[in-house]
Amino acid sequence: MDTTIETPQPKYRIGKTPTPDGLYPVTVDGQLVGHIYRWHGEWWARVIGQTVDWQYSSREKAAAALETAAASKDKPTGASQAEGIAAAGIVPWLHPRMKPTRRNILAAGIALGRLVELAWEPLHGYPGSDNRWQLRCLVCDQTVMRWWSHLRGRNGDPTPRPVWRHEGCIALEKQAARVADLLPMPTSTCPCEVAHPTEREAVHELLVEAERARRAGDTESLRTHLVRLLGPCPASSARSAVMAELAEKRRKQA
Repeated sequence: MDTTIETPQPKYRIGKTPTPDGLYPVTVDGQLVGHIYRWHGEWWARVIGQTVDWQYSSREKAAAALETAAASKDKPTGASQAEGIAAAGIVPWLHPRMKPTRRNILAAGIALGRLVELAWEPLHGYPGSDNRWQLRCLVCDQTVMRWWSHLRGRNGDPTPRPVWRHEGCIALEKQAARVADLLPMPTSTCPCEVAHPTEREAVHELLVEAERARRAGDTESLRTHLVRLLGPCPASSARSAVMAELAEKRRKQA
């Protein structure tokens, strides 16, 4: 007698193409039941119409939780994400899922300043080094998804990898000259109406104020500080360089 127990096949299907924000649609019997996404090594599930996200160790478990929730009309089981993860961001230069901590602000400022030098325009806030970032290539005006961990280089070498920008861009041998043409005139002084700090002490003091506002729950003050620390500025490269120094000092002290 055959005692083989057949494992039920899942009904869910995970879409191959994510949204610009990295959400993969999950369908059951052709009906959209929610989305899953990867964030810093973990997978998260979100039921259609809900704002709370649930954490799982793999994409399959996250999708299966949505299938179960759709069948039972209950919320998924798993670790609940902290409040506010799906809320609107405080400023457009920091991804809504990135808490405005000192570490994340520094990382965002460094990345945003470097993107200017590489002729990329971010289309949403800094998502961390290992999450996909929707960017517009200023060399050819195409929108692509890149990882900051690839663009920043490695082991002290700031050269992005791979050396070609993306599929469909202009010829590799023409890219460096085009990027050079697009670079703004370098300046270490902010000319903006809302002053952006470019001196080490000014950046440090503003980071301290931002952290104080975050801990106090003072969103309006925090937003004001983040605009100065992350907002577009002709001197963004100088500000980014200072932030890189502060981040390196913090790393060595850790």
